[in-house]
Amino acid sequence: MPAEHAQRFGGPWSLLKVEAVEKYLRAYATVMSRQSFDLTYIDAFAGSGSFTFGEGMTLIPADEAAQVFAGSVKRALAVSAFKQFFFIENDERNVASLRTIAGSDPRVEIIAGDANAKLIDLCQRLGWKNRRGVVFVDPCGPETNWAMLRAIAATKALDVFWLFPLSAVYRNAPHDHGALTPEKRAMVSKCLDCDNWEDSFYSASHAVVSDRSVQGSAEGSSRRYRQHRGVRHRQTQDDISACRKAGAPVGRYKGATLQSIFRDSQSQLGCEKSCWSYSTASA
Repeated sequence: MPAEHAQRFGGPWSLLKVEAVEKYLRAYATVMSRQSFDLTYIDAFAGSGSFTFGEGMTLIPADEAAQVFAGSVKRALAVSAFKQFFFIENDERNVASLRTIAGSDPRVEIIAGDANAKLIDLCQRLGWKNRRGVVFVDPCGPETNWAMLRAIAATKALDVFWLFPLSAVYRNAPHDHGALTPEKRAMVSKCLDCDNWEDSFYSASHAVVSDRSVQGSAEGSSRRYRQHRGVRHRQTQDDISACRKAGAPVGRYKGATLQSIFRDSQSQLGCEKSCWSYSTASA
């Protein structure tokens, strides 16, 4: 059997993200224990099951940066109240790792393929009258098709966590409206699932896109991680210089986030998209 492997990506924000989802799953299981529904967990971009921080984590000690952390899949499996797990993944090596983790667990179904198509199929083939659950949509970049989100909403039975790639919007919407190329326009339209966003972005009254509207997150995420771990973090000029050398936008942007993770309850998408969020530098 192929060996389990840990993906290398992200940083402290990635750990905060999966820990937040795990805490929600446990709270959800507690609340739903008073109901008679069968509980289901779906991971739309499941990955390999574990991860280590990506390169350039200069604010994190080397031994911590090299540590292997349980991903969303392993954390979900530890919540025994869920009776079925569906892990969707497109990468063959990651799929093999997931099969190793799942072993012969009859609760687990691993689905190989494009999550945008496979999750729609899954939402349509499962019966939802006696089933409730949570779906975690955590793509690497702007991979999510809004048709997937509509399929989730149609079940009226799923709580959803969705990592929205704000960075792709900021990156492709230049300050100068005249510099907006067809390719950039298409990417922003894909991310927002609409074609009439330009008036809002570029009107003088909104001024959505600006250098001040994006938060430099390498510094902030690392500080939150240290505080989260109960370790006092002392910021130094050397730390900031090291981040800049590594290409992190420290001190360059202020105000919003590069990516946010949104929770929506019972799949009424659009009604409760700001319940909580974590600022991150990348997925």
